[in-house]
Amino acid sequence: MGQTSFKELQNVIFSNLKILKIHFSRPKDEILVKFFENNGKNLEELNIDGIDCSLSSLIVQFCPNLKKISSIFMDNTGCDTLKVIFKGCQHLESIKVWFYDYNSEEKEMLEIITKYSQKNFYELKIYHEMSSNLQPKDLESFLMNWKNRIPITLISIKDDYWNLPLSANKEIMKVIEQYKELGIIQKFGVEVPFE
Repeated sequence: MGQTSFKELQNVIFSNLKILKIHFSRPKDEILVKFFENNGKNLEELNIDGIDCSLSSLIVQFCPNLKKISSIFMDNTGCDTLKVIFKGCQHLESIKVWFYDYNSEEKEMLEIITKYSQKNFYELKIYHEMSSNLQPKDLESFLMNWKNRIPITLISIKDDYWNLPLSANKEIMKVIEQYKELGIIQKFGVEVPFE
């Protein structure tokens, strides 16, 4: 849906709208404000390209009942944006995080999820444009901190061209298997994007 067609919808009220997916061309924040103002309180799932700090504030303000978010977290503020989302979206159960480069702050992302996610959060999907730089010790630290919570589902999203999923790293897989046996990881899997 392009800018023009979404602009036409910004003033329409969809009282039963639970899921909103906007791929490839995110409308400007000015257009999203009115749409979220009218429809955000009913949204439970949001899939949108490019959440930055300004959009995360709108989401927190107008979409308090979100249970699931999927997005690319933009620019150098990705982890700060993630903090805002977790602090403000108290019903969030699942998030799909997309990373674009080798400088991804995966360790910091896991620390934010541990610290700011609510007790009902149970699913983390990670997509890497390039291969993951997550270290086994960082994953283990995250999982040790997760032990008194709902068992987590971890999904590594594999692009057929550039990246390797977490399952390609033997040391990471040892950690995952260990924490599956302990019941801290409910499920681990690999997905292909856009399924």
